[in-house]
Amino acid sequence: MDRRTAILDGALRALGARGAASPSINRIAEVAGVSIGSLYQYFPGKQAIVTALVCAFFTSFTGASGVTILALGGLLYPILLSAGYGERPALGLL
Repeated sequence: MDRRTAILDGALRALGARGAASPSINRIAEVAGVSIGSLYQYFPGKQAIVTALVCAFFTSFTGASGVTILALGGLLYPILLSAGYGERPALGLL
């Protein structure tokens, strides 16, 4: 399993263990079995991890249709901008 996949898997497991409570970025790294430095090489923050999980979740159910991709972008782009991500990094995540 590559590191990006391990981080996303760790985030899912950390979210599942905490229920509605949001796990810390440190906890995600710990569950994923990677260092904080490695995590930040792949994702600039928790919002980026959640964005990747949401995109993967919805595209797995819809077959990655163009409509789904546009809808997710329309929903997640403003969230990333309000979280402090620049326009280009936010678009890169989507």
